[in-house]
Amino acid sequence: MSTIHLKNLVDFVGASIRSGSRYEATLPDRYHIFRDNPFGVFGSLAAFCPKERLFVVKTISFVESETINGSGVDGAVVVLSSESGQLLAVLV
Repeated sequence: MSTIHLKNLVDFVGASIRSGSRYEATLPDRYHIFRDNPFGVFGSLAAFCPKERLFVVKTISFVESETINGSGVDGAVVVLSSESGQLLAVLV
């Protein structure tokens, strides 16, 4: 797995958007888990990108908490090769 600096990633994504690059992806249903007392939500959003041969999943959580001064929001994106299953990137 390689490392990329956030600024380089932002620059790459921005350039791709400005150039009008098109990407195809298969997006299955998204999954959400809701919890009460305290309120919390977990979400999972998966995708398959055939041209790039990637599996991508984004996970997010939101939890109301008095101990962390309001609310906690966190997430991660995991990218794997759809050919080898190799872990290619983790963005947190």
